[in-house]
Amino acid sequence: MGWTLSDTLDTAPVLDTVKEAVGRYGVPAIINSDQGCQFTSGEYKNLLRQYGIRQSMSRKGDPYDNAVAEHFFSRLKRELIH
Repeated sequence: MGWTLSDTLDTAPVLDTVKEAVGRYGVPAIINSDQGCQFTSGEYKNLLRQYGIRQSMSRKGDPYDNAVAEHFFSRLKRELIH
């Protein structure tokens, strides 16, 4: 597992995070994300293909697909950012 905070929607931090997590924990069978532009980019898809990782995405506009992560980021934004 890995994480990075960024104030942009650039793909580079996501790629770096995946590479770091793979280096630390090995290659997972699947990575789930939302449908943000970072996760639909060709660079991201190519990286997952290179590692042989299956990509899974929550349905568009459905926060319940990844409720735990959505709740965490909601609290993070409410308590620490706003």
